[in-house]
Amino acid sequence: MVLVSPDGEVEGTWETLLNPGRDLGRQDIHGISAADVLGAPTFAEVAPTLAELLRGQTFVAHNASFDSRFVAARFGWLGYEVPVSPASSVCTMQWGSRLLPGRPRTLAGACAHVGVELRNHHSALADAQAAAGLLQCMIGHVGPSEVPWWEACEAAERAPWPEIVGG
Repeated sequence: MVLVSPDGEVEGTWETLLNPGRDLGRQDIHGISAADVLGAPTFAEVAPTLAELLRGQTFVAHNASFDSRFVAARFGWLGYEVPVSPASSVCTMQWGSRLLPGRPRTLAGACAHVGVELRNHHSALADAQAAAGLLQCMIGHVGPSEVPWWEACEAAERAPWPEIVGG
């Protein structure tokens, strides 16, 4: 997770591996092994921290509709409905198509097109840092008033988050 200020500046990061309690799937894509997650916390264990970090924050991702549904589903499995919605989210893939025409839709392609560094692609933190870089580029390219960023920030600030209890 990359935390950014309302003007798009990076304020901090947070990351952890999670033990999914199941097969990890294609490890050649993400490079995470079963040994890496053996002692990692479960989603239920980090959910309170994650909720506090997301509370009042705009959800930004490159393909935000996919990522936000994933986050909402994980909280849903714990019995919580969280306000990660299109109104309080920014999709750098979708916005980039409108604000930076001609650039590729993939995260790697978009980053290369506008000069945003992307190291260790498919690592969650690296991809989040790249999405934050794309957001900064969009705000800088067209100005904050031309990006629907402020509306998403205001919606996120107003969205009521439940109190999440650790598991």
